[in-house]
Amino acid sequence: STHACEDRFTAIHEALLPGTGALLDVGANLAYFCHHFESLGYECYAVERFPWIALAADRIRIAEGRHFTVISEDLFSAVMKPPLVDRRFRVVLALNICHHFLKRQEVFEKFKEWLPRLDVDTMFFEPHCPEERQMVGAHVNFGPEEFVGFILKHSCLREAQLIARCADGRLLYRLTR
Repeated sequence: STHACEDRFTAIHEALLPGTGALLDVGANLAYFCHHFESLGYECYAVERFPWIALAADRIRIAEGRHFTVISEDLFSAVMKPPLVDRRFRVVLALNICHHFLKRQEVFEKFKEWLPRLDVDTMFFEPHCPEERQMVGAHVNFGPEEFVGFILKHSCLREAQLIARCADGRLLYRLTR
């Protein structure tokens, strides 16, 4: 919620290919993107591992009359059961979240195992800044291009395009099949 959501949504919306379908927001926080993508006709799933944030997101969803699903669980547990298991996604949002999967080896291994199972047409990916203090001592600390290459190598996605530099200076990529 502390990152500029408006500029990211605008960049993503402009880079979207025509159509709708299932959308997964990884580390959804208060589900800002799910509110907007549901308005565009997407069937949205917000995964947020912190229960108190997921509860707030769900209450906001109800108050706004939205129908998307909020899942209060870590990603790698959530994707192993309904409604996410074996689901094909038109879009996955991985915005400023995947660096958390790099910090500890056991989580990195789960991330590496998940990527080949991910069935997605387009991922919007915002990598971290490798110089951030939170990454000191991380198991792996990819630079932006290296991180994009890692995802392309281990997933069904084959092409990457830089679509924006966000207000906070982070890069935003569209990864496609």
